[in-house]
Amino acid sequence: TLGAVSSMPAPGCFYDPATDRFWQFGGKTNPALVDEIDPQSWTVTPHTVTGDSYSFATDYNGTFSRFVFMPQYRAIGFVPTTSSPAYVMRLP
Repeated sequence: TLGAVSSMPAPGCFYDPATDRFWQFGGKTNPALVDEIDPQSWTVTPHTVTGDSYSFATDYNGTFSRFVFMPQYRAIGFVPTTSSPAYVMRLP
């Protein structure tokens, strides 16, 4: 349901026209998940993020649009804090 994703504070969210899906990630609630949202049924499918762990700065409470969707790689590039390295997350 949309309840869990709609209550996440300060996530990154974008639309992927190639798959007709919305994607949501980050925020303060659970940075280890990326949510796939079907805009036809509004079904939410959570996917666990693998690889290096990261966390967004709690004082900034989320992504604040510090990310870019790279459709040619089916990936998200982002910087979780002002003092951390950049990360790349591949979508399922």
